[in-house]
Amino acid sequence: MGSLREGKTPEEKDEYIAGLKQIINDMRRDKVKDFSTVATEIAAYRRRFLQDPSRVLPL
Repeated sequence: MGSLREGKTPEEKDEYIAGLKQIINDMRRDKVKDFSTVATEIAAYRRRFLQDPSRVLPL
């Protein structure tokens, strides 16, 4: 997931990475270590960023 930078423009790609880092830092702060929770939060962030609830994986 880290190698694929979502977005069409460099600005959108940077925004995606910044938001993803924020989600991860928030989970670290809250000491979330459950894999399912982490994966769910990252997938939910991606869906919100893309504004498409049907897209989960980059196909």
